[in-house]
Amino acid sequence: MDDIEKLLQNVINVNKQLFKDEPMSKHTSFRVGGPADYFIIANSIQELKDVLKIAKTKNIPITIVGNGTNLLVREGGIRGFVIKPNLNNFKIKRSSNEIIITVESGMSLSALSVIAEKEEIAGLEFISGIPGTIGGAIRMNAGAYGKEMKDIVVKTRYITYDGKIKKLNLEEHNFNYRYSIFSELKDINEKVNEFSKARKEKQPLEYPNAGSTFKRKDGYITAKLIDECGLKGYNIGDAEVSTKHAGFVINKGKASADDILNLVKYIQKEVKNKFQNTIQNDMLRDIIDYVKEAGYLDDSDYIKRAVLEFIALKNLSIKEIKYKLYAKGIEKDKIEDYFYEHREELQDYEKKSAYNIFVKKQMSMEREEIAIYLAKKGYKEETIKEVL
Repeated sequence: MDDIEKLLQNVINVNKQLFKDEPMSKHTSFRVGGPADYFIIANSIQELKDVLKIAKTKNIPITIVGNGTNLLVREGGIRGFVIKPNLNNFKIKRSSNEIIITVESGMSLSALSVIAEKEEIAGLEFISGIPGTIGGAIRMNAGAYGKEMKDIVVKTRYITYDGKIKKLNLEEHNFNYRYSIFSELKDINEKVNEFSKARKEKQPLEYPNAGSTFKRKDGYITAKLIDECGLKGYNIGDAEVSTKHAGFVINKGKASADDILNLVKYIQKEVKNKFQNTIQNDMLRDIIDYVKEAGYLDDSDYIKRAVLEFIALKNLSIKEIKYKLYAKGIEKDKIEDYFYEHREELQDYEKKSAYNIFVKKQMSMEREEIAIYLAKKGYKEETIKEVL
């Protein structure tokens, strides 16, 4: 028995719920697929939480599967834990004007359809021919005959990779054709892991910093120019040009704001002297100054002044700003024309706004929670992925 098995035997029955090097061909409707390192059946929410905790502690990759009816696994198999939640409980609550069925994610759609028919509950007929489980159906907003899961779901309880139980109401699912917020969070989690690894390798995250200190510019790489000026490791007080990435100014301990600003100015001067290129500071500034520099604010234009007013509040998505403009009674067509005309500048602002939120929330919220928070505020999927 290996170390992982020893840990798992404390939370599940390893003789009945753990299968090492399990062929995934046994668990997919295609009947193909190589071995899973560890195939685990979780018979309760507590078991699922305990297995997730072990995976997190040991940094083991996780794959959640249902009935495998929308899953193709290559011959190489799946590394880490493949977890199948064997959760099939349900309850029915009837009132004078509605019937609510609470059902766990592992129940098959066909089983739920049979229960609904037996209990003479209408509205679920369309799921009878859809393969798969409730969990998978909600994740992809499965549907048939003109109806989808979004038409019957009221709310969802779900578990995060950290074992926390969260809730979503109908609107928060972001249902679309074969899509939900859970699809988005999976993509985001994969991207986050990829980008986090790259950042740790290439950026000085071990020291306090404000991210990339200087703006990118077409025609040259700013960090390369700074490096070629021989400035890596150059310091003023405890403010230093990172030896790992020349585009970052870091605080080695007790740097003051003046130390950092003076170092930034010195870097700009040296690059200008050697390459005749002016590099611009990209540290977080007062958002109003940023918008004015963008060159699209004109005090004579009411819409532009209104945009400035709302941007000054900080951390609003473009969607939220539009709603506030609508509330002021400004014609929708004029608002849309303005946002289209200045789409590049406003997209740039929105990315900075989303990044600000991420920086503030990352100490108190999980990545998945931040993603949901940003999505609820109206930030676009591509913005969320880029920021996280």
